[in-house]
Amino acid sequence: MRRNNDVISGLTSAALIWAASGLGIAIGVGLYIETFFAFLLFILAVNVIPHIIRMVGPKKLKQRDFSVKIVMEPNLKMTALLKTIEGKAQLSTKVKKEREMVVRHVKIKDMNDGNQLIDLLISAPENKYTTEIYYFLKKIDHVLHVEVERL
Repeated sequence: MRRNNDVISGLTSAALIWAASGLGIAIGVGLYIETFFAFLLFILAVNVIPHIIRMVGPKKLKQRDFSVKIVMEPNLKMTALLKTIEGKAQLSTKVKKEREMVVRHVKIKDMNDGNQLIDLLISAPENKYTTEIYYFLKKIDHVLHVEVERL
């Protein structure tokens, strides 16, 4: 199924429904031993293998995407904002953990009241809470409003 932000979800659930129907047919035909081993393979494929792939796989598999909308005061500090989010600006040691975030997409728009709307797609570690990103962005100078959504 496709969600409103072009993310496809529900594929695992759909595949498991098809697999369950296949197991039901195999039981109906009398292939009990084969069905048992197929069932074990399904459990391994869904519950164990994803954790192993996350541990040894590329860093991108350990990332989660966030949609961020920031309203800023009219100024020339948008580049500084992006550098701060990615951790490229001179920051205190307290904020250096935020270097794990990567800006993947940027859209900038002038608003009627003179402020600027910055629409971002940010990748952050999967263990980072949405609230952590929200509070980090709220502390940045010239930021008026922040909206963060985990995709």
